[in-house]
Amino acid sequence: MKKNSLNIILGLLLVLNFYGCANLNNATAISGVKHQNKKLEKNDAPIRLKYKEHNGGITYNPYLIGKATPTVANSLLTKDTLDAIKKIYKDKEVNLVQTRFVSSNKTLTSIKEVWVVKNEKSEIYAYLVNFIIMPTGGTDIDIHGGHIVFQEMLKE
Repeated sequence: MKKNSLNIILGLLLVLNFYGCANLNNATAISGVKHQNKKLEKNDAPIRLKYKEHNGGITYNPYLIGKATPTVANSLLTKDTLDAIKKIYKDKEVNLVQTRFVSSNKTLTSIKEVWVVKNEKSEIYAYLVNFIIMPTGGTDIDIHGGHIVFQEMLKE
């Protein structure tokens, strides 16, 4: 999953550089960014791409979705979520760097947050975490992502 997101970003970078260098219509490159954002949303990715037009092309940057806020998870749910990330993505240790509120349904039985964690190699990754509060008690944790995060992305 981590390599997949990096490949998507690198592939888009090559396409956008080609369009910029060839001085083709910016609309084609912008369409590519919009298409990529639709794919990222469909795959429950914690990132999207924003673009800026320039003469002869566009530039784009990834950004984290949501607004930086404390998590809704209590200490036990935080521990369980970090343990799930470690298990799924085979990291030995992860530390929570930031959480971002994304959305919730009206009954607050489903809450989506972006969790940004740093692993034992000091790599920073973002995950889209969906907490599903069960009517019978307890909370299910659904995790998507594993997208690399750059320091600049944490400031937005």
